[in-house]
Amino acid sequence: MGGPQREFFRLLMIEVQTSMGIFEGKAGQVFFTYDQAALDGHKYFQAGRLIAWSVAHGGPCIKALDPSLYQLMCGQEPQLEQFDCSVLPDPDVQSRAKRILQCKTAEDLSALQQDLGDWISECGVPGIFSATIGDIPKIYAYVVKHYIFLRTAKMVNQFTEGMNGFGNLWDLVRNNWIAFLPCFTDMRTPLTKSSFRAIFKYEYSPRGTNHREKEEDTIYSWELVLNLIEDKLSEGHLRTC
Repeated sequence: MGGPQREFFRLLMIEVQTSMGIFEGKAGQVFFTYDQAALDGHKYFQAGRLIAWSVAHGGPCIKALDPSLYQLMCGQEPQLEQFDCSVLPDPDVQSRAKRILQCKTAEDLSALQQDLGDWISECGVPGIFSATIGDIPKIYAYVVKHYIFLRTAKMVNQFTEGMNGFGNLWDLVRNNWIAFLPCFTDMRTPLTKSSFRAIFKYEYSPRGTNHREKEEDTIYSWELVLNLIEDKLSEGHLRTC
């Protein structure tokens, strides 16, 4: 690809991210907007088609989706209990998500049910009213999943349909999601501990086996390393190789 063509596709990807009204959030970590007018106008389809057009001609991809959103779009189940709610574009939702995370006692839970119970229920978690403190991490994960993915499912589907207009490109991405991770997410930005943990899911051997004990020792050591990096006690960075 020549210089002018490469520059054209680079600028096109910037326009798709910033000017079509289908994305919101911090640069390099965006989510889909919930815009029914844009949906009726097939804006999400157009964006998907433009991105696929760029990729099919050797141009860049968008490199801007939130990593957890990207995984959900690919049929994966990221550890949303570890999701960093500070990246959510809506300050009110951000505040409510933090309120859920801060729920530590029975008194906190009672206040949460009274103040935000109806809202949490509308996020697809009617069990909030019979929940216990032990349910809070899962409730938080459900709320995050609702807000960043399920709420905008029609927008996401239209976007992926647009990408599939070029040789079923999204199906290829979905089936090879790890390989395409650098294409759809901004991997130049250092990962926080919570966002790094949200990408991976530990698969343990059965309890009581030698493998399980070794795995737990390894994970414990790995968590210590992540803490050291996040606390800047090490010169390492949570960057991809």
